[in-house]
Amino acid sequence: MDDTPILIVDDEADARMLLAQILEDEYDNVETAESVAEALIKLETFFPKVILSDVRMPGEDGLSFLKKVRAIREDKDVNVILLTGHGDQDTVVEGLRRGAVDFLSKPCEEDALLEAVRRAVNISKKFKERKEAEASDHAHISKLSTVGELAVGIIHEVNSPVAFVMGNINAMKNYLAQFAQLLSAYDKVVVAEAVEDVNSAKESLIEVKKKLKVDFMMEDMNDIVVESIDGLERIRDIVASLKSYAHSDNEKIAPIDINKTIEQSIKIIWNELKYKCTLNKELTDIPLVNCNAGQLSQVFMNLMVNASHAIDEQGILTVGTKHVDDTVVISIQDNGSGIPQELIDKLFEPFFTTKPEGVGTGLGLSISKEIVEKYGGTIRIESEVDVGTTFIVTMPAEAS
Repeated sequence: MDDTPILIVDDEADARMLLAQILEDEYDNVETAESVAEALIKLETFFPKVILSDVRMPGEDGLSFLKKVRAIREDKDVNVILLTGHGDQDTVVEGLRRGAVDFLSKPCEEDALLEAVRRAVNISKKFKERKEAEASDHAHISKLSTVGELAVGIIHEVNSPVAFVMGNINAMKNYLAQFAQLLSAYDKVVVAEAVEDVNSAKESLIEVKKKLKVDFMMEDMNDIVVESIDGLERIRDIVASLKSYAHSDNEKIAPIDINKTIEQSIKIIWNELKYKCTLNKELTDIPLVNCNAGQLSQVFMNLMVNASHAIDEQGILTVGTKHVDDTVVISIQDNGSGIPQELIDKLFEPFFTTKPEGVGTGLGLSISKEIVEKYGGTIRIESEVDVGTTFIVTMPAEAS
């Protein structure tokens, strides 16, 4: 059985029943309405991909309904088939002009009805495939843009520890040369035979130890090793975070630790944040969430980078998580410039941006919304001009 939602609108009860009976042999999600008014109410909670509508009905007619459907469903992901009487050629032409995909003459023959509905369902499925392909393209563009914008910062974040690890290695090289001198002095003590030679060698050894400041060298070498390990661990963490992000095209869904994903995202974009914000992390114990870690990391990076861009000089960025009922709530709050209320609804539209020309693609927030909703979550904005903005992401928690 096909689960494509279908709505039948006809003021004649017998006609509605007959159409429904025919379609229910192939489709298991068929609903009916006896008037345009009832159909419009149903459209508030029922989202059909195919609508069969009679043209001539008391009150509002099928053409009027078609116009309203097109206004309500701006995504065009609904296909209307008009049911007309004989001799309604002008009505058919007008209906097709307004966006109907097909028409059938009443009374409908069963084979003709099923064939028309199959065509409409196929159109709907192809529309969905095309939309998903476009969304994937947009996500890829956004991802490449994010990588491009962060590349300089990421290189800086890697270069800094590389620079001091290299400096430490050079210091260790010098210390090794000095230890070679010290070992040479020890060798003279070991090989000396006469008492006078031993005493002289010992005095020379003490002088070499004093000259080389061996106690300081030992302490400094320990610090060098600790600092170098820390630097290499920073590089390892950045590479690991980038690797996780690079795999975001992998559609693998698994239970993930949101707090860990946030920490990895921060490592990647840290150079974007550290000069603009004091970062407060309020990450609490939360359940796992079923989704793709790389894609959710893309969401968090988009939101945190946007927050840093909203801060003119030095500000505060607070990232928090909490467990509320059966959801995990993630909040990303800045005390930046804020967003005018009239622009908030537009922020999730593809290619809309408040940034200067040439900065960003205007896809970050729309892609973030698509990713969050793809995994059953929601994203909303609370903002006040000159006070700041909070992005609130709510994700369903994994059932324990």
